[in-house]
Amino acid sequence: NKSGKYLKDVSDWMRLCFRCHREYDHREVGIKRAANLIAQSHYCESLILVAGNGGSLSMSDHFAGELVGAFEKPRDPIAIISLSNYAIISAIGNDFGYEYVFSRQVEAYGQRDGLFICLTTSDVDEEGGHSLNLWKALGVCRNKKKMKTIVIGSNKTIRMKK
Repeated sequence: NKSGKYLKDVSDWMRLCFRCHREYDHREVGIKRAANLIAQSHYCESLILVAGNGGSLSMSDHFAGELVGAFEKPRDPIAIISLSNYAIISAIGNDFGYEYVFSRQVEAYGQRDGLFICLTTSDVDEEGGHSLNLWKALGVCRNKKKMKTIVIGSNKTIRMKK
């Protein structure tokens, strides 16, 4: 909330991150940095994009729902889109290949200095194609769109976090 009525400082944003994603990364520094990026995007009116595969895709929907909705108490909605529309994913997968389902959407919706949140419990394996769609999306964010990125992952998520 730009007026500061409900989300007054970084500790409020940290509470949002801790509460929604406590099963992920509990390191306070990383969560504080992520909360700052989310707050900064909101205050600058930048669109936030979030994506993941499988259960993490469901988590991206839930995460977006909490930020657009009224997580814990009424407040202004936060501009966030989960890249989970099955019609879009299916069309991109059919036309370009499954490895492009998120990067193509980042090209369409991503804004310079915007934010992309990648939720994953695995890591990229370029040879086998595992999580290649998220890897390519991170590449478009960083190299083409100049977006900030957050990777919320597991102990297995090593390359993507770098």
